[in-house]
Amino acid sequence: MQGRVLKTDAKTYPVHESASAAVASALRYWGGPALSAQTRRNLLAFSRRAQRAITADWEQVTYRILRQNALRALIPTTHEWQTC
Repeated sequence: MQGRVLKTDAKTYPVHESASAAVASALRYWGGPALSAQTRRNLLAFSRRAQRAITADWEQVTYRILRQNALRALIPTTHEWQTC
């Protein structure tokens, strides 16, 4: 993931990005790979869990960036990606 992660001090990341928008963004980053419905549901479930952890004002951007980095790291580890 070297060179592929967003820096957590970025000030321009969408502060109100939804869980589904985060997944869509991560998939676009990787060129929209064909993933099963189950894999997409799992990514969305992870994204929702991460979003529920955002409680303080200072976490709004930082945690969304961390979530995006995690999604970007998870996608190439999916079984669909590994069997392409």
